[in-house]
Amino acid sequence: VATMVAAAGALLCVLAAIVVDLASLALAGRSLQGAADLAALSAAANLDRAHLAAETTARANLGEVATVTVTGRYSPDASRAPVDRFMASAAPANAARVTLTRASSLYFGRWIVGRSEVTLSRTAVAAVPADPPRAMFSIGSRLAAVEGGIANALLSGLTGSSVNLSVMDYE
Repeated sequence: VATMVAAAGALLCVLAAIVVDLASLALAGRSLQGAADLAALSAAANLDRAHLAAETTARANLGEVATVTVTGRYSPDASRAPVDRFMASAAPANAARVTLTRASSLYFGRWIVGRSEVTLSRTAVAAVPADPPRAMFSIGSRLAAVEGGIANALLSGLTGSSVNLSVMDYE
């Protein structure tokens, strides 16, 4: 029984080590994807200086990271595969594709795979809409809204728009 418990304990330790490394890689991948999304949005907003905007945003969120930015044309054609909707270097450019690459550390996996880090890469595409939105909606709790008075003046100054106040539908 002691031999079986020792073998099972060793197996559980190995599985726990693998789970820790896989979870660490998943978290690093999600962080890298979030930074890639932000960098693509920044690049799409500044298509003339897309590479600089994407690199600045990526470095502000992740620190040292390799950035590749490509501008091109995005076509929201549903008949095309999502991968084929972005056409690199097509004119006129309305989108940017950003690829970020970064090394992520392995904690216990270095003894299994023989490396201390794994290179992760994530890609994001962002496009500037050709037309203004045709429909909009909003969702609210109807608990409180800001309208008129000092609160409106303060919030209007901060947001640059007009805000109105009502509490539980009582104005």
